[in-house]
Amino acid sequence: MSQPIRVLVVDDDFRVAGLHRDVVASRTGFTALDPVHSLGAARQAVRAHAPDLLLVDAFLPDGDGVEFVAGVDVDAFVLSAATDAATVRRALRAGALAYLTKPFEARVLAERLDRYARMRNLLATDRPLEQEQIDRA
Repeated sequence: MSQPIRVLVVDDDFRVAGLHRDVVASRTGFTALDPVHSLGAARQAVRAHAPDLLLVDAFLPDGDGVEFVAGVDVDAFVLSAATDAATVRRALRAGALAYLTKPFEARVLAERLDRYARMRNLLATDRPLEQEQIDRA
């Protein structure tokens, strides 16, 4: 069996961070790390715990979550109440694999996590990939 996917939630709202952590913890094959509530704490947690996936709020009290996503070499989803096209485009350009607008139902995040797990599984090879495998991922 493969190692669980380690997920770090970065959100300044303690309640929201806890809800997102609980969704992660409920999924088979995932481990939810303790949420952090600032970019400073996120930087420390990335160094200390080497998460596989970040769930990052776009706007945090000590900086820009989208810039953080762009600056770390970790897969990430951006979760934000911002619905403007500029923020969504910026997040996708920064490398976000998904953009979810808050509030969203727990099942939406669960589905995205499950898709992410399938993508990681499909791309977990050193062999050349066929186009069909890339499309499935």
